[in-house]
Amino acid sequence: MEQFADKHQLESITIPKTLINFPCNIPKFWKTNRIEVDEANPKYYSKDGCLIDKETNTLVWCYSGNVIPNDVSIKKIGTNAFMNREDINSIVIPDGIEEIEDGAFKNCITLEKIIIPKSVIKIGLGAFYNCKKLIEIKLPPSLTVINSFVFGSCSNLLSVHIPDSLTTIEC
Repeated sequence: MEQFADKHQLESITIPKTLINFPCNIPKFWKTNRIEVDEANPKYYSKDGCLIDKETNTLVWCYSGNVIPNDVSIKKIGTNAFMNREDINSIVIPDGIEEIEDGAFKNCITLEKIIIPKSVIKIGLGAFYNCKKLIEIKLPPSLTVINSFVFGSCSNLLSVHIPDSLTTIEC
């Protein structure tokens, strides 16, 4: 996506029905007010400010607001989905999400509070890396695996509540 590397503010992005390979490492410096996906697109749809992959049930990118759609088909918050967002103070992950992938909230430097539901069983590498204002986090009782650097550089983190269900902290 280097074709748009110098564009920091886009009014809108339109994804045609033919685009079926939208990179998971979307340029996180992009800011946009709207994303539209052609209804005939077999792979993606847009809901409540988020781009969602129909095939993998993954929230690929959330580009506006602090709300993750309460859409029962979404099972994962994708790699770097919220990376570098400086407009998020708190976020509630809806019940039904099972995995928070690598770097999902990386560099969300204003994120102070996140509520993780009981349905989450895995948190990926550096998922909350460099969330400088995050003070406390309570991991859900369903969680079995967290990867390394999940809370790396969270300089104000004072308390992490680790559930009995956690069996693995991966390196």
